[in-house]
Amino acid sequence: SLVGSEMCIRDRFSIKSFMRNFLIFLIFLLNITILYSQIKVAVLDFENTSTIEKYDGFGKAMSNMLLTDLKNNIHPRKVSFLERSQLNKILNEQQLQNTKNFDKNTAVTFGKLAGVKYVILGGIYVLDGVCNLNSRMVDVESSEIIYAKESNGKITDWLNLKTKLAEEVSLELNNPIEIEEDYTNVEVNEGTISQYSKVIELLENRELDKANEFLALLRSIQPEFKYYDDLQSELETIKQQLEKIEKDVEVTTTDPISAAENYDNLGNYKEAEKYYLIGLNRLKKNQIGNYLLYNLLLARLSFKYQDYEKSVFYSNKILEVYSLFNHAVYIKTQSLLKLKKQKEFIEWSIKYLNKADE
Repeated sequence: SLVGSEMCIRDRFSIKSFMRNFLIFLIFLLNITILYSQIKVAVLDFENTSTIEKYDGFGKAMSNMLLTDLKNNIHPRKVSFLERSQLNKILNEQQLQNTKNFDKNTAVTFGKLAGVKYVILGGIYVLDGVCNLNSRMVDVESSEIIYAKESNGKITDWLNLKTKLAEEVSLELNNPIEIEEDYTNVEVNEGTISQYSKVIELLENRELDKANEFLALLRSIQPEFKYYDDLQSELETIKQQLEKIEKDVEVTTTDPISAAENYDNLGNYKEAEKYYLIGLNRLKKNQIGNYLLYNLLLARLSFKYQDYEKSVFYSNKILEVYSLFNHAVYIKTQSLLKLKKQKEFIEWSIKYLNKADE
């Protein structure tokens, strides 16, 4: 049925015609950056440059609020932001999480590992109720600092400092935003910021019950602080994800696709791939439709996590069986372009078009 539906799609929209036109288009634009592509950005926790221990969480608070502002106000098709779970996973694997003075070169290294175009980082210095905030944005490909800013203000004006930073960063990303006053004009104290960062830490450590207690208490004390609402939403999302994960032992025997999707939702590429492969390896030789389905899911997953060599590999598995499978053609096309293998793409496209003509 999967193959049959693909043939119906092909009848309505000629994949052969699409590939021929796309090949002509590519030849003209080989050395021109494709416009309107999605920008990927990572926001690292800001560093406590004051060296006073009680302010260690302020950098985490600033980066998380900045990330919240940008994600809530910029369409994800234009700019996507690395989730904290993925960010922390990379930092832990590379033993960078405790690195002081996270400089430009380190940011570039991290950015390449994370597959992002820009990395935003900075530092916070607090003394006698005054906060000095410095921030910069690094272009991973060129290693250049394309944005650098320093600002000062009272701790009570923390949200104003954060808002100005978010709006300036959004301009650099060519997606200007304007933050609502509810997220800007509320005065906060050091205790509020510290407790906010504490909840983030509890969420990262999956201490959900304690995080929920903290949030309930903090929201009763300062209900006008809108960022507690965002943390509550994140907490509920994590709860739902963990509930699904707890069922994995049972699910893997009957539905490895659901198990893989659960891990994908948590940003765990390797585990998601593992469960798709479990399902693939269980198939019998005559289950061609499911064979195509699993390889398609693996190709999409690999492409999503920028593992373009694997997305080409899994697409080829599909095309070996059904050479006109349009989804596989599309993923392989995009993957080769992401890998900047234009020559290989052209050679493959010509072979494909000849086969389509036959």
